[in-house]
Amino acid sequence: MAPTDLDGFYTYESCGPLGAISHYQGTGTVTPVVDGTRAFMEWFVQFDCPAEEQENCTNLLEEAMPQSFMSLRAVLEK
Repeated sequence: MAPTDLDGFYTYESCGPLGAISHYQGTGTVTPVVDGTRAFMEWFVQFDCPAEEQENCTNLLEEAMPQSFMSLRAVLEK
């Protein structure tokens, strides 16, 4: 699903496995901040993986999200 200015969100879904993660769906929501030209970005993730890999997969995604946000910020600040 592509983002639009009116919707303020973007959903990404995996087409195949990502390591131990058999299915991944993430939705980013952008909410304008009324003070200035800033926005609040939130990323909600749902994923499927074997129970024994749940903690590892959760940690991997928690570590990857800040870097993804910083990459997006760098692109938008150009």
